[in-house]
Amino acid sequence: MNYKHLIFFLSILIVFLGCDSGDIYPEEEDLTNSRLISARFILKNTNTIPVDKERKLAFAAFSEESHIKPIRMVRISEAEEDREINIKLTKTSLSATSVALVITNQSSDVICNLYTQILPSDDKDFEFDGGFIDLASFHRLQSQLFNQSCITCHSKTNMSGRLNLESDVSYAIVNKLSKAGDKMLVEPGYVSRSLIVDKLTDYTIGTFHTTLSSMKEEDIILLRSWIENGARNN
Repeated sequence: MNYKHLIFFLSILIVFLGCDSGDIYPEEEDLTNSRLISARFILKNTNTIPVDKERKLAFAAFSEESHIKPIRMVRISEAEEDREINIKLTKTSLSATSVALVITNQSSDVICNLYTQILPSDDKDFEFDGGFIDLASFHRLQSQLFNQSCITCHSKTNMSGRLNLESDVSYAIVNKLSKAGDKMLVEPGYVSRSLIVDKLTDYTIGTFHTTLSSMKEEDIILLRSWIENGARNN
């Protein structure tokens, strides 16, 4: 290597060593400031557990500041019908003030709370029994389908088709005759005789409900299951 090449090499080396790469290396997780939360649930209508990315069934921890965005969560992708499921939320920050069984959207924001447990203020591991949870409840149907995809056009201020699906009046669709009088909007126990299912699964080109709304396939599965199980107001 001649003199000029040596000077060039040393110049490049000095510049390289003097530069900050900009990389940010996260600190190691401090497990002394976390704890294990364990829960037991018995789940009914497990066929409605979301499997696509648009919806999630999750066991999540929340801080006092927000009950919409979890600070930690574990997704539940499957469970046996009417059988106890054990869920563990590891490394839960001591800033968590509650845990809940929730339905979230694709961004992991809560759209339905199925069960909430307040956490003790100490730093010890915590275990509890959440009991029986019906995953096809009307409360979930209202939160997941009607609130997310329907009330923009079916509310007190915008009652398309003279139908209001806001939470305080929406259950009135059960055993209510359609305008044509040929079907109930919802006939408990009979999906094929419930007009709401026809409307939300009509894939004719140009049909609003299936082409322009934010409704997901997971929502239709939930609707069908709710009707099949008696369309109860729970």
